[in-house]
Amino acid sequence: MSQLLLIYDDNCPLCQWYTQVFVNTGLLPAEGRIPYSTISTQLQARIDADKGRNQIPLIDLQTGQTWYGLDALLEVLGQRFPLVKRIGRWRPVYWVLTRLYRLISYNRKIVVASRCSPGSFDCAPDFNQRYRFLFLFITLLINTGLLALVYDRLLQYLPGNTLSPAQIQTGHFLLVGINLTLACILKKQRALEYLGQVTMLALIALLLQLPLLFLSVFMTPPSWLLIIYFGGSSLIVFREYLRRMDYAGLLIRHQWMAAFNLACMTAFLLFIFKS
Repeated sequence: MSQLLLIYDDNCPLCQWYTQVFVNTGLLPAEGRIPYSTISTQLQARIDADKGRNQIPLIDLQTGQTWYGLDALLEVLGQRFPLVKRIGRWRPVYWVLTRLYRLISYNRKIVVASRCSPGSFDCAPDFNQRYRFLFLFITLLINTGLLALVYDRLLQYLPGNTLSPAQIQTGHFLLVGINLTLACILKKQRALEYLGQVTMLALIALLLQLPLLFLSVFMTPPSWLLIIYFGGSSLIVFREYLRRMDYAGLLIRHQWMAAFNLACMTAFLLFIFKS
């Protein structure tokens, strides 16, 4: 069997997670993955730096061959599941998986909002406008659907709630419009960075409601539980907001924009809970 070495971005929790899954399931030995921050100059010489930023590299230490991205993942999976590798390389499937991989890879720093460690190999992905717009569109669709579900299963049971689903979505898209307007003040790449962070923040806020949504399948959550849980998740979202705005550079260069955006988010929450 070839001696494979997968090199991952150790500042990306998602990359750490799925490469660890490969180890835990026996697809790779424990020494079969190493982070970018610890690779030797000899290994760096085997990696195309431009490809390596955007696609995870897999090196065959015996032959010296290097695969990138989807090809690397299929090579790892193909050791135990040859059929998966063959299906993955079937042209229609490969085309779809390649686009999905690029969507995740080009936007992984938006998802995790973490920088490379000082002095380490810069493995931050290139900025790709097309995949950033696609990420924003897909995330907006998911957020809209989740918000409708949260209203149907949770928000309508809040004491004194008088809002309709249409009013909730109107407030949601008003907030989206405000963020789009604020983004117009920034340069294109920073504007899309900002929009990515606020869209991801909204997704996190909605995903935090999944435990309550699961509970609502079996019972109607009592109003006191909803209030306590929403309050606790709001604190988590606020902390994450500060971290992500700091990552996007707004807390230093555009404090007023971050403050205005936070005020709008607070107004939206008050609109929901005080109606």
